Amino acid sequence: MRRLTSGVLFALYSIALVWVSLAPVQAPENAPGYTDKAVHFILYAVLVFIGCLFFLSAHLNKKTAVFAAAVYSVVMGLATECLQKFTAYRTFDWLDWVADCCGVLFAGLILMSFPRSKNISV
Repeated sequence: MRRLTSGVLFALYSIALVWVSLAPVQAPENAPGYTDKAVHFILYAVLVFIGCLFFLSAHLNKKTAVFAAAVYSVVMGLATECLQKFTAYRTFDWLDWVADCCGVLFAGLILMSFPRSKNISV
């Protein structure tokens, strides 16, 4: 059941992230210039955390689960940036992808720094 729940959460979050990345969005006028990059960082860090839950529920070891979640997130970040080139209202931005990758790296380092509890089955 946990695998189904984490899989559904992972899929829904991934779909929502693609939708948000491709939807026409206008940033608030008074937002600082780096706000977009901070949002990318946070969204992709969360994707790694959720992805890691899913991969752990598939009984992968922690290192493999974190690696799989990180690779998925980096590829998804690049794919959504590439897809933005095909919209009239969004553009490809390497710095957005760099922010995605920084969020992925941050989440991966956080996840790897904590030992996996043997008392908690994911």
